[in-house]
Amino acid sequence: MDWTCFFASLFVFTGNLLLAIWAGIERSRPTFQWDQYRKLDPDFLESHWNDRRDLAGLHLSGSFIIAISWVLLTIPLLQAAFILSHGGRRMIWLHTMIAVLAVAAATTEFVSRLMHIGSWNTGNWISRDFYLDDWGGDPQKPNGIGWKSLEITYQLTQGMILWVDSFEYFALFGICFCLFLSIRTSPSGLLGGEMCWGGMGFFIGMLSLADFVFLIVRFVDWDTYNLVSMTFTILIRLILLPSWLLLLAFKLPPAVHEFNERRAANPITSPLSPSSSVTGNGSPRSPQPSDFTIED
Repeated sequence: MDWTCFFASLFVFTGNLLLAIWAGIERSRPTFQWDQYRKLDPDFLESHWNDRRDLAGLHLSGSFIIAISWVLLTIPLLQAAFILSHGGRRMIWLHTMIAVLAVAAATTEFVSRLMHIGSWNTGNWISRDFYLDDWGGDPQKPNGIGWKSLEITYQLTQGMILWVDSFEYFALFGICFCLFLSIRTSPSGLLGGEMCWGGMGFFIGMLSLADFVFLIVRFVDWDTYNLVSMTFTILIRLILLPSWLLLLAFKLPPAVHEFNERRAANPITSPLSPSSSVTGNGSPRSPQPSDFTIED
């Protein structure tokens, strides 16, 4: 078993489970009222920030675990791309794209999660230590402009992070599609022929693309498309993606071992043709002059 891939699967599941629990508790609170929230009622916003403070542990822990999971996920994806490329000798553009998308997704996800944690910490500090009840109005009737300004600023910051975070789904689509294309066109061995795993990845990629679209169009009709997006997110992050990574954790070590054996048996030629490195009785052959000849 590849332990890096295993822990990536575990972290993806755990981090998203914590965020799902946090979102469910926050939205199901009897004190949470959408009408009051949309009207930016100062008293409601003050109590809402107190409620957020109570759930900060779940929220911040889930965000940080997800950030770490993408860093871990990059390692087995780079290994799989290198093996499927037969050591950089096959479809270099395709496997380079996998590597670029994996590194880009890990970087943006890690940065966006840290930005999210930072914006929450700052907002929590302001809501706790600053006077927000009245800014220049009647002291007998506080206008609550401070609470309104804090919430609007916080949501604008979250919106900026949301677009950065949404790139994760687009990158996941590209990675899964490229892996599927590589496996489909690869000879057997070295993860080639693993069409069940590749097909599952293709399905995850298509769902990720759909989720990316719904994350965008939900600003047109929030109630409808946000529910669809949340359903896709739960399906991908809590079920399909951890299962796909867990399967890769078992498939990757044999592929790495086979790749190393082929390269050790025939360091001159590509591991794409393992039969060329052995004689008829299965023993390794000595390098031939033709191995060093460049023909037209």
